[in-house]
Amino acid sequence: MTNRRRTERPHLDAARAALEEASRAAPGEAVGPLSRARGLLDAALDEAMAEALLAGASMRSVADEAGVAPNTVPPRLARTEALGAYANREGRVSAEGVARARYDRERGTPPPAARPSVEPLRFRARRS
Repeated sequence: MTNRRRTERPHLDAARAALEEASRAAPGEAVGPLSRARGLLDAALDEAMAEALLAGASMRSVADEAGVAPNTVPPRLARTEALGAYANREGRVSAEGVARARYDRERGTPPPAARPSVEPLRFRARRS
């Protein structure tokens, strides 16, 4: 893996800031910052998985290393900057999409126009 500058990982930087905020929070007030950090870490993990795939890793090996089910990887990849443009209509990046992204990157071809991003399902509490 290449040694990338820290500034190229905005989700990770924001997660660090949220964790720092949680560490300074009064007891019982760390829930919000920790929740933000968790979401940001998930986004950073998705980007790292995309980069690993572009570097030649398989979806199964990336899923194993990330500790997630293999069938959860394609929709997560669709939300990434690196592979989002290669998502299909169902909001998933298939092995064919990864192969095309690798080919485009190798040739220096820009990715296709990005499809509208797919927002992950999130729990939303009902208001009474």
